[in-house]
Amino acid sequence: MTAQEKYELWVEQVPAGTAMGEELAALAGNAEEIQSRFGADLTFGTAGLRGVMGAGTDRMNIYTVRRAALAYGQYIKAADLPDTCAIAYDTRNNSRLFSETCAMALAEVGIHVFLYPDAAPTPMLSFAVRHLKTGGGVVMTASHNPAPYNGMKCYGSDGCQQTDEPAAEVFRRMQALPMISETKGTFQECLDSGKVEYIGQDVYEAYYAAVLSQSLTGSEIPGSGLKVLYTPLHGTGLKPVTTLFDRLQVDYDVVTAQATPDGNFPTCPYPNPETAPAFDEAKKVIDAPGAPKYDVVIATDPDADRVALAVPLADGTLRRLSGNELGCMFLEYIVSTRAAGGDLPAAPKTIKSIVTTPMVRDIASAFGVETIDVLTGFKYIGSTILGLENQGRENEVVFAFEESCGFLKGTYVRDKDAQVASMLAAELAAVTKRQGMNLAERMDSLYAKYGWYTNQVRSIDLDGEKGKKLCADFIDALRQDPPKVIAGLDVKTIDDYQNSLRTDCASGDKTPLDFPKSNVLGFFLDGRGQAMLRPSGTEPKLKVYFFAADDSPAAAEKKLAAIMEDMDARLKAFGVIS
Repeated sequence: MTAQEKYELWVEQVPAGTAMGEELAALAGNAEEIQSRFGADLTFGTAGLRGVMGAGTDRMNIYTVRRAALAYGQYIKAADLPDTCAIAYDTRNNSRLFSETCAMALAEVGIHVFLYPDAAPTPMLSFAVRHLKTGGGVVMTASHNPAPYNGMKCYGSDGCQQTDEPAAEVFRRMQALPMISETKGTFQECLDSGKVEYIGQDVYEAYYAAVLSQSLTGSEIPGSGLKVLYTPLHGTGLKPVTTLFDRLQVDYDVVTAQATPDGNFPTCPYPNPETAPAFDEAKKVIDAPGAPKYDVVIATDPDADRVALAVPLADGTLRRLSGNELGCMFLEYIVSTRAAGGDLPAAPKTIKSIVTTPMVRDIASAFGVETIDVLTGFKYIGSTILGLENQGRENEVVFAFEESCGFLKGTYVRDKDAQVASMLAAELAAVTKRQGMNLAERMDSLYAKYGWYTNQVRSIDLDGEKGKKLCADFIDALRQDPPKVIAGLDVKTIDDYQNSLRTDCASGDKTPLDFPKSNVLGFFLDGRGQAMLRPSGTEPKLKVYFFAADDSPAAAEKKLAAIMEDMDARLKAFGVIS
């Protein structure tokens, strides 16, 4: 069907008196907008659905959510899984509506639904799936995307995001369903009949207990003099993070301007704790007359699965710690504390994504910890933990993280968890303060010990399908004719995750890479340099990850800049960037 034909079908089938009916009517004659909304369909992948909210097949709305939920329910019913599902939602506009739409669709196909009664973090959904032993789980969230976006992420019975094969099966079923179908009955009727029930406080308490069980030095916090400033960025983290802080006796304040749940994110249009503007309101609190002397600022994203830190410095500035830096500090803190207490497992492991800093390996090897690399996406970390769990060895995993501020200690969930990371951050800050340092100084001490690592991610917006094809062609061109030298550094090895091969450039020898196939290409250079290229799995972007290390910060930064300049020249020559 053409975009116009799909639009006309929606106009015919969506009730005219509804808000969506009026939105559709307003599009009449606007060919460009109709093409934008109906020229494609939202695809269902390992990240589920994600897109701008509004009327249309390429938008997040009650009809696209219902269609995906019906397909997911059919998948659960057809698989050898319990006919049950847990659902959570974040503070975004329409998240509760979409969660109730999803619950009714699942109930319609015979799936019993456990729904969080209030907005809850994504990791609490993963926990509920495992705790309630459901056949799957759904969370309505678009993570840290801007306010116009929302999404629907689906989970397996292990509490991990769906991987490629089950996601493809759900999408196949989704495509076989009508684009539009009306909900049968009301949400209240589903509650009254018992087909949908709210998750009880006992599950919340079980979750808090699981997080607190991962504490290493919580007793160090009271009496340390630690003062924390916390911001939930208008998201779901406020209640769970402050509940944990209260139980650990953390002395904290909340950034009032960002405490209220608000899907419009009025103080941070791009609510990503990895970015500097996420800390603007916190900086105002710090700089206010009579403000306490804060030791650390902790920020969680809207669905509270990511966390980032900033350290107030004596000169009045904030030093933001990257996901790589925070992950390295957490890892060193965890393994050193457990080693000192004789508590490390016999075969300890840390798991990281392939685009996470190689500094992890240096820290891990110093304590006899194995480093396991996985593809980008926490679902691959969760799947690795599941593989170990099936062997009764999941407790060998001492820590897992990815560079985009996603961290997990423990195996009580199979997703990144900002609650446990916020707890660890408070513990680490308290221990560090007792040692006479702040967290910025602690990070610099790790650099002095293991080498000065630096990194940068370049995210390149792609112009629709044309841009995506140009990006794929560029990576293929590098794959077919790889450079021998980048920024004056010899290319030692090339990892091609599409063809599952590692090539030794000196000998020409090829060895298999045991990873799921993915269009990722990595160049590993003499002198501890690295460049990784991959298209984003959730957005029309090309992401290029650059890494460099040297004996001083200046030398490392100079090397990184040269690698980036070299790759930029290649991107420009191919027309990917101007």
